[in-house]
Amino acid sequence: MAFVLHRLIGMSIGKALDLPHEVHERGVAEIAVLEDREQAEMMAARMQVFGLHGGVIPA
Repeated sequence: MAFVLHRLIGMSIGKALDLPHEVHERGVAEIAVLEDREQAEMMAARMQVFGLHGGVIPA
């Protein structure tokens, strides 16, 4: 998971490694804030190709 987030969105490996703990504690984690909804939906779809669950929530 960490490698996928690092490669897809440029998240640091350290932050990507901390995400599972955040998801376990809160049930959800924010990975990116994008201004363009289409871009956000595309990112979520790319994550799903790798087996990660993602969605778009309006800010």
